[in-house]
Amino acid sequence: MKKIKVPIFTEEYKIVVVVGTVEELAQYVSKNVTDFNYERALQQCSETRGAAWNLLPSYHPLITLDIDLPYELALATLPHEASHAIGYIMDYLGIEDTSDEIRGHAISAVVRHTLKGLLGGKKLYAK
Repeated sequence: MKKIKVPIFTEEYKIVVVVGTVEELAQYVSKNVTDFNYERALQQCSETRGAAWNLLPSYHPLITLDIDLPYELALATLPHEASHAIGYIMDYLGIEDTSDEIRGHAISAVVRHTLKGLLGGKKLYAK
């Protein structure tokens, strides 16, 4: 399992991305998300490619992503869930983003930091 903290706006606000097997994700969720025991978390993690969890105000929003997804599904799922997670922060802070620039930059940051954390500087595609 890999846990990546992505700073959003300032160091004060982050989105936590956890990438792992369904079982690892269920364990993490059951320990960190209120009202989710292991069985309920396992069901949720088994039925979705990924999920965004609003843990504000006590902790940062969380994204869980199934490591066993084909890469094209994972690459599509991550920004989708990032959009939800940044929405949690924007709602919490009362930010209106009529141009969607803040949301776009935050989604890019989540994807960039997550790929860097997973690939460790390696190229996604080697010739």
